[in-house]
Amino acid sequence: MRHGGARPRAGRKPAPGESYEAARRRKETALADLDDLSRHAELLERAAPLEVLVLAYGVLGDPRKTERNPDAALQLLGTNLAGPVSLLTLAAQRMEAQRGGCIVALSSVAGDRGRGKNAVYGSAKAGLTAFLSGLRNRLFRTANLVSLVSSAGFLGVLFIGPLFLQEGLGVTPLTSGLTTFPEALGVVTSTQIVARLYPRVGPRRLMAAGLTGVAIVIALMSLLGGDTNLWFMRLLMFLTGAGMAYAFVPGQTAAFATISSAKTGRASALSNALRQLGAACGVAVLAEVLSAVGPTRPSATGTTLPNLAAYHAAFLAAAALALVAAGIALAISDRDAAPTMKPRVKQTEHEDIPEQRLHAQARS
Repeated sequence: MRHGGARPRAGRKPAPGESYEAARRRKETALADLDDLSRHAELLERAAPLEVLVLAYGVLGDPRKTERNPDAALQLLGTNLAGPVSLLTLAAQRMEAQRGGCIVALSSVAGDRGRGKNAVYGSAKAGLTAFLSGLRNRLFRTANLVSLVSSAGFLGVLFIGPLFLQEGLGVTPLTSGLTTFPEALGVVTSTQIVARLYPRVGPRRLMAAGLTGVAIVIALMSLLGGDTNLWFMRLLMFLTGAGMAYAFVPGQTAAFATISSAKTGRASALSNALRQLGAACGVAVLAEVLSAVGPTRPSATGTTLPNLAAYHAAFLAAAALALVAAGIALAISDRDAAPTMKPRVKQTEHEDIPEQRLHAQARS
């Protein structure tokens, strides 16, 4: 059976003179050849906005033909795997563009283990199950990409900052440490605020806004000069840490919203590895910028002086990384992270009943 009937549960495009509410109540049935991949976009176009997609179709086929006829096996794979993958990919892109939507797709237990009687059908369903798992984990990929790029900018600043203070301005290591330390205070302070905002606002806006602020603050560091009061840099470091909390807390929380408990360990290890990779890349990129511009310059008398322009260029490169991370954060879907946005229910502590009172009640 190559044709499937679809009764989408999403809203319809309103006809001329028809309201959206009336269009939502109107039901339509479309008969389409789901093996014709070129018609999938047209089929989804009839449901706009696409709110819910329920995919439940497949063909068992004749195992006697598929195990002997390669053409029959390829056709069965196309119906049970290529068709659903094409339809779901287009639907996912449309839902990402409209910032919302829900996909429900049915696979089969035949894909859990290969069986001789329906090897081709089971292979198709196993592929579909793997594709659905990957589709579900798009949020994990996007959140960790934000973490990788933002860590590159943030930890790059923590690398360039002390060099700027000690080599560029000539302060002592103790003064340098006391000047960069406020970023940790900013992270701790802002984390308490972000944790309360997350259930109401969601990760996308928090991360995008926080990283945009971080980019602006780091860019202001390029204005620091030899006569600048160090308290101004301490303020900028505090604000940098405060802004990064808007990326740390929502990113780590939302990244695991669609990860099953069985895969949490591997996902956590991968997430930590990506953050470390981002830190290493950030240090390497900013060091290369610093080296390319040149951290020193000759003076008129022939002595070597610090070249503050090189440090300013490195700060601007770190600001650009934070801005790129903010742009990636806009691709995060708050609806995918909805399971992590439920506010905690406050539990009232019940007064413990003394043991003697329990015994007294038992005797009575």
